[in-house]
Amino acid sequence: MSEDKPRVVLIGLDGATWDLIKPWAENGKLPTFKQMMNEGCWGVLESTIPPLSPSAWVSIYTGCKPVKHGIFGFVKRKENSYFYRPISSMDIKKPTVWEILSKCNIRSIVINALFAYPPKKINGVLITGLGTPSKYSNFVYPPSYKEFILSNFPKYDVDFNEDLLINSNNVKETIRRVEEITLEQIRLTKYFFENEKWSFMFSIFRALDVIQHFFWNDKDIILKFYRIFDEFLTELIQKFNENDCNKYVLFIVSDHGFGPVKKY
Repeated sequence: MSEDKPRVVLIGLDGATWDLIKPWAENGKLPTFKQMMNEGCWGVLESTIPPLSPSAWVSIYTGCKPVKHGIFGFVKRKENSYFYRPISSMDIKKPTVWEILSKCNIRSIVINALFAYPPKKINGVLITGLGTPSKYSNFVYPPSYKEFILSNFPKYDVDFNEDLLINSNNVKETIRRVEEITLEQIRLTKYFFENEKWSFMFSIFRALDVIQHFFWNDKDIILKFYRIFDEFLTELIQKFNENDCNKYVLFIVSDHGFGPVKKY
C-alpha cells in the first residue's frame, strides 16, 4: 500500500451493545465512544442468522452470509458420522479479508481472531483466539512470533478458559482473570501498532461477551470493562493524532448485541 493510502484499524468488541454504550456515552461514562459517535458514523446493525459468534465473526471476516461461508455454529458433524467436532479455519469456504489483502501484497496484523485456528499463511502476522486449543499450540503465523509473544507478554492467552470460570464461585477471581488477559491483549495490540509495518490491523476482544454472560445483572462490573475499551480507544486516537490522523481509518465492530436470558 502506498504511503498516501490510509491505514485501516478494525477493533472487534464481541457482544458490545448500543443498549449500554449509548446511554453511558451520553451521560459521560464513555467519553471516547461519545467522541467517536459525534465525529464519526455509527448505527445499529443486524447480526447474522443464526446470531452466534462463529457465524457472525466469519461473516465480518469474509463479507458473506453463513450460507456462503459455511459456519453456522461452534461445531460441525464429522463426515459420515453422528458425532461432532469443533469448527476450524479449514471449514471457512470463503477467503477472509486478510487473505484477500495478502494476495494484493498488503501486510496485515490480525490478533485474537476467533475460529481462525489453525492459522493460515498470510502476508503479515495472524494470532488466533477462541477455538485455539491453548497458547502452547501453534496459534501464530509466522511460528517464530510465538516465542516472542509468550516471552514478552506472559499473561497473554488465546481465551479465558470459560469452563473453569463457569465452575468457579469466586467472582473476584473470574473478573481478575478476564481483566488481566484483556489488558495483556491490549498491550500486545499496542505493541504491534507501534512496532510492526502494516496497512491493515484487526484486533478482537471477547471480554465484554464473557463478562456480560456472567454478570448481566451487575452493570457496575460490565461498565468497568466498557471503560477499559474506552480508555484503549482514547490511546489509539492519540496515536493517530501523533502520526497524522488523516492516514488512518478506525472501525469498531461487534458480532451481535446482548440482553438477558429469559428462557432457554
